Amino acid sequence: MACEGWLDLLRFQRHSFLNHLQVISGWIQLGKLDRARDYLQEVATRLEAQGELSLVQPPDLVLVLLQVAHLAETYDVEVLWDVKVPTGARFKVGQLRLLQRRLQAELEGAAERGVRLHVLLSEANGELLVQTHDIPGDQAGSC
Repeated sequence: MACEGWLDLLRFQRHSFLNHLQVISGWIQLGKLDRARDYLQEVATRLEAQGELSLVQPPDLVLVLLQVAHLAETYDVEVLWDVKVPTGARFKVGQLRLLQRRLQAELEGAAERGVRLHVLLSEANGELLVQTHDIPGDQAGSC
């Protein structure tokens, strides 16, 4: 099951990357270099945040967080991640599925409200603890 999740994530990343290249190419073709540069910076910022998520342990948790991060991109919701999980933490598949469903619901709500989302993820006694907070203000943009 985990291999399928990683393959789905790679497919989504490829599709997303190609989409970003098309948008940047379009701005360049229209001669709007400032827009292309701004868009490129937005994409780079999101990729840096996803890169930080990839350093979290265990790998099954990374998969869930990256899937949610890409879903956030689909919903055009900026997520500020605050992950405080010890390196040796291990979670059951059921816990990770619940986390994924919870975060997906939070993303849908944030998209409806037009807000950014702060996600605090921690661990206590083998349990995943999730806190989310809306961050009012304009969405990050058009990635």
